[in-house]
Amino acid sequence: EYAKNTFDLVVSYDHKDAQQYGLKYYPTPHSKIIPDTSGAMTQSDVYFCGKAKSRERFAKIIRIFELCRAQGLKCDFIITEVPENEKIYADEITYNTEITYLENCQHIINTKAIVEILQNDASGFTPRLWDSIIHEKYLITDNMSIAESKFYDSDGMFILNPQNMS
Repeated sequence: EYAKNTFDLVVSYDHKDAQQYGLKYYPTPHSKIIPDTSGAMTQSDVYFCGKAKSRERFAKIIRIFELCRAQGLKCDFIITEVPENEKIYADEITYNTEITYLENCQHIINTKAIVEILQNDASGFTPRLWDSIIHEKYLITDNMSIAESKFYDSDGMFILNPQNMS
């Protein structure tokens, strides 16, 4: 309510949030930013960066990590808000380390694929979709609605089957 009473326009990239809170819906705008890549950053096959947010989401992120790792892919996963006693693969996953937007862009530039795991009941497009399109990276997502959007590209996107995520 504070935002709606303070600003002329409040928008959300999430359809459900827009409906629930009486906001305007608009897909997230995004710009291509090319950070300095002169530093030595390791190349990866698959990149994920985000908060665990819930046990269910964290389990999905770990499952994707395990599936990719089992295929011999080099994973670059950064997961925040994970309690110490729940960290697994701690020698392979970076935990609870905040990175800047430009550092995130460096990881994106140095990977082949970006992983997108939505929050429970989220609906809409996240910055990971735009990153994959703008930087020409493969997108691995659990966003089932993307298949019905004009942004969907079956050659550059893979929609995760929920049955394989448990």
